[in-house]
Amino acid sequence: MHVTVLNSELFEMKMFSLDVEYKRLFLKWLDNDLACSTAKWRIVTIHRPFYCSNTWVCSDDSLEKFRLFFEDTFFRRKIDLIISAHENLYERLYPINNKTVDMESVINNSSLYLNPKFPTHIICGTSNSESGIQSKFCNIQIYNRRSN
Repeated sequence: MHVTVLNSELFEMKMFSLDVEYKRLFLKWLDNDLACSTAKWRIVTIHRPFYCSNTWVCSDDSLEKFRLFFEDTFFRRKIDLIISAHENLYERLYPINNKTVDMESVINNSSLYLNPKFPTHIICGTSNSESGIQSKFCNIQIYNRRSN
């Protein structure tokens, strides 16, 4: 198993958003890290999710830029699982890339996947929130498989 841990909070830092060379070097490092792995399972952990049912948070423009920055590399390097948090909930999503669900890998419309071509995302930020964010949930989108 190969696990890569990334800091999604970089996107909140002005330096990162302005420095094109830093972004290029960061992606080069990430691509090299993933390319060198011969592990059967490739897992990425990152604080902020790419997708979630909370459209109040997951429709944010900065998260879209964040998703677009990483997602192609994760797809090309065949990441199996992306574990994130930030949201105060648990969700397991269908295998998804570029807002497209890999329904071909889902067995009988169940929670089982067979050889998905996209990463599966798990959001496990289940700690209690005093921010009241739970009351702001909107419609659960089609890429959601399990939530509570």
